[in-house]
Amino acid sequence: RQKGPCQTSTSDLLWVGHHRGPAVPVIHDDSRKPSCVEIDWPPSMTTLHVITGLRGGGAEHQLCHLLEGGLAKQPDVHVLSLTDRGILGERIEKCGVPVHTLGIRREINAFFKIMRFRRLLRQIRPTIVQGWMYHGNLAAWLARRLAPGSPAVAWNIQHSLCGLAVE
Repeated sequence: RQKGPCQTSTSDLLWVGHHRGPAVPVIHDDSRKPSCVEIDWPPSMTTLHVITGLRGGGAEHQLCHLLEGGLAKQPDVHVLSLTDRGILGERIEKCGVPVHTLGIRREINAFFKIMRFRRLLRQIRPTIVQGWMYHGNLAAWLARRLAPGSPAVAWNIQHSLCGLAVE
């Protein structure tokens, strides 16, 4: 069968092994249009996206766009907001993705929040933990140590350039 510009098959995916966890899919698509590529996710793969909050900044909207663009079709995907549901929590849940919160604020009781995080990780049992922004990345690193099975961790930093002259 001939593939169109927005089609791919399992043979178009490369699998990159992780030394302490399962294989992770990597898109191999010469068209360089990842929004058109569909991924055949293994049924046992669970992804947890950890983000500081869902109040409507650039990284938060980018996560929503990725989920609405097809990432939510993955068999088992979750979003964890370190603070609250913000204005985007409902939008993410409309994609069929559960949104979990830790309710972290400045007057945090760190021990109880970490224990709650640990219980959530044991419940979800993520294969991959994707951190979003600085606090989310730190929590993703911590998740690797707290979660059963030592999930693969990916970090993500978003930055808007006003112009190269000021960078």
